Amino acid sequence: MDAGRVTAGEAGTDPVAGMVRLADHAVYGLTAVAALISAVLVGLEPWPLLLIALAVAPPAAEACGLRVPPVVAGPLGLAMVTALILLDAPKTAILVAVALAAWVALRSASAPLNLFMIAAVSALSYVDFSRRPAAPHDGYLSSGSIVWGAAALYATATGVVLRRTTVLAAELARAQHRLVAAAATDERRRVAQDVHDLVAHSLAVALLNITGARRTMRRDPALADEALARAEQVGRDSLAGIRRAVGLLGGGDTPATGGSLRADRDSGGPLPDAHDLAALVDGYRRSGLAVELTVTGGLGGLDQAAGSVLFRTVREALANVLHHAGGTATWITVEMLADSVRVTVRNARPGPGDGVPPAARGPRPGGGMGLAGMAERVHALGGSVVAGPRDGGWEVTATIPTVAVGPVGGGPR
Repeated sequence: MDAGRVTAGEAGTDPVAGMVRLADHAVYGLTAVAALISAVLVGLEPWPLLLIALAVAPPAAEACGLRVPPVVAGPLGLAMVTALILLDAPKTAILVAVALAAWVALRSASAPLNLFMIAAVSALSYVDFSRRPAAPHDGYLSSGSIVWGAAALYATATGVVLRRTTVLAAELARAQHRLVAAAATDERRRVAQDVHDLVAHSLAVALLNITGARRTMRRDPALADEALARAEQVGRDSLAGIRRAVGLLGGGDTPATGGSLRADRDSGGPLPDAHDLAALVDGYRRSGLAVELTVTGGLGGLDQAAGSVLFRTVREALANVLHHAGGTATWITVEMLADSVRVTVRNARPGPGDGVPPAARGPRPGGGMGLAGMAERVHALGGSVVAGPRDGGWEVTATIPTVAVGPVGGGPR
């Protein structure tokens, strides 16, 4: 079992994954030191040297990229160390078994296998000491076995800690990658909402002007030309706004928070806010929409975030009136409260001559991206949105706090 293994590519690109390589190198180094000490002490004896090489072959092969299952490599290495002891090699050969116990614990989460390695090292030390002359003091045999058993236990615990560190580092690296991907997806979704808002608003105003121009072209060409010019300007402004919004998708240095608000920004100009409501309504009114705006209380104390969300809520509601109600009479009421601003946009029932298909009248299942985006912006500031039919028409009411109380970093979008 290879718990928490990370590929070389991940380890080379993610700083956290460097901990994985550090754990590997620590165990590889321990194994190499144990093998080197044992090889020096056995001298030039070919068979002991061969057994040492075979014992440490699995970790060495893994360091070169060839994987060997710990359940096979551990007992195989212990068999080689046992052969070394039977050949009367120095007792430091048990160091190789201790290093193997650490490597098996690093690679395998199997408790039986790790306990077997600890017990085997203790048994090997007992066999080694029992084959040597008795020590001049009592308890030499048992105390030596205890020391080597403790060393095996410590080595196994070290391997377990390093393995858990490896697993946690790999999970953290994957979580970081998921967060980056989620942030990119969220930014694309917000930009898509902005593009929707821009297109819906611009097309609604342009279509109003084109319709007016078509109706007045024969009796008043100058008025029709003026309406067409307004439609052309709206189309150009919309195209520029869409280019800026889509450009956010490729902007590597654009911050995720607040970035989508820039889609509303003219080159070097301020973000739209509550003070732009009159101009917005006037533009719809000039294009032929019967819309009335009533403001109760001054909007001067409204902060930038709430003002921008207020403006975009009204803009989306007016675009929906044109799209779903054929441009029927619309009333907008903005009321400043103690700690919030409440806006209500209500349109009349579409008539038979409004040119609205029956399927487009009344509520739409799901609310569409525009209504969902409207609600998301208001909710980000801790506000609320209620939308639904009223007296045959449609009404949208949004309450926007003047001080953001929504999630941190969830500013208006």
